[in-house]
Amino acid sequence: MKNNSTHKTLFLVALTIAVAIGISLITSFFTTKIVLRKGMTSPQSIHLAIVDISKVKDQSLPFKKFKELIEEKHAKFHKEILELEIQLRNQYDVFKKNEEKAKETNQGPSAELVKQKEDFEKRVTELEHMVRERQEELNREFTNLSQKIEDILKQTVVSIANEQNFNLIINTTVMDSAIVLYGNEGLDITGEIIRRLDEKLASINLPTA
Repeated sequence: MKNNSTHKTLFLVALTIAVAIGISLITSFFTTKIVLRKGMTSPQSIHLAIVDISKVKDQSLPFKKFKELIEEKHAKFHKEILELEIQLRNQYDVFKKNEEKAKETNQGPSAELVKQKEDFEKRVTELEHMVRERQEELNREFTNLSQKIEDILKQTVVSIANEQNFNLIINTTVMDSAIVLYGNEGLDITGEIIRRLDEKLASINLPTA
């Protein structure tokens, strides 16, 4: 009987401890939840604007002048190359005529004919090298100018956002395709961006063709 009483006492003590621990854990859990909720801040309200970047790049003066500059420089470059190709073609025609005459007279290639061939091949190699260098030079120039204008566009967007307290500005087009189904005209800052970019054209200092 004494053993049963002892076991019963130990069981009651263990049960009391378990209940106490359980209450402590539950209290701790709800206390943590309350602390987290007190520490939470309300979500920031969204002040939204939209812009059609494709329209900006089609209509703003910096981007239009940049496109014109590319076309003019490429046209000038191709004209120079064409003139050099015509000179090479004429040189090649002279060489072929002299080569045909040497064949008709059953003469082997003279030293002059060999020199003409070597000069022609040298000029072809030089032209190919020059074309590669000029193309790389133009690509670097266009990349730098493009980045400069893109940076000015970004600065303009950020300026408008700061002035009007926008915390989100969405581009409504990607690859000339609309991605926004509807936007109130009051949200559209495309016209303002174009106006400000036009005013900054002089500061970009685009080179001449």
